[in-house]
Amino acid sequence: MTRMLRHAISNASAIAAGLLLGLALWGLVLGVQVRRHEPGLWTVRSERLMACGLDYNGPPFDSGGAKVWLTCGAEDRSWRLWPPDR
Repeated sequence: MTRMLRHAISNASAIAAGLLLGLALWGLVLGVQVRRHEPGLWTVRSERLMACGLDYNGPPFDSGGAKVWLTCGAEDRSWRLWPPDR
């Protein structure tokens, strides 16, 4: 039983390391930039392939709850991803 558990932990850690390395490499290829503007206001942008990104504003910046926006180009061309529109 312990041998199976060790193998499962080993496999899970290898998968997690592979996913993190893959995300880091794709981030370099796509030119991903992460910026923190203020506490609770983050932007993740991809500049090489297309000028789109994710904007997060949540506590403590916005007391109304966390919101995630997909922004392509200008600020007026954005779609709210979370919370979904009702």
